[in-house]
Amino acid sequence: MNNTQTGRFQVKSWTQETNEEAGGLKLTRAHATMAYQGVIDGEGVVEFLMYSPDGRVTSFVGLEQITGSIAGQSGTVVFQHTGTFSEGVARSKWFVVPDSGTEALRGLRGQGSYGESGDDVEHGGQAPYSFSFDFV
Repeated sequence: MNNTQTGRFQVKSWTQETNEEAGGLKLTRAHATMAYQGVIDGEGVVEFLMYSPDGRVTSFVGLEQITGSIAGQSGTVVFQHTGTFSEGVARSKWFVVPDSGTEALRGLRGQGSYGESGDDVEHGGQAPYSFSFDFV
């Protein structure tokens, strides 16, 4: 990926439900909407599945459908997230799910992140992100 650009996102809505299974396993499912500005300009709808064995560190995975434009190209695309939440800071890496792009986003591939360095952490539902991508 030779094109790395940045932007900001904001969590617009968040709902969650925790299910406790026999043996004490707790999985939390969250549904959120995100607003993106920058190289990604649009809205995302994401489903997260989260696990916190000790109540201090939460691990999560998620699938997010982005509708809008990336680098001026419009359509929809799906990101797959993996991350953690600890001490009030969320960190996530994501990649474009292969063949998920529609319209002008067909052939998009890439990866992104937020919270990877000390100056790009998520606070109050907002964070800067970086995204490296190209079109094939």
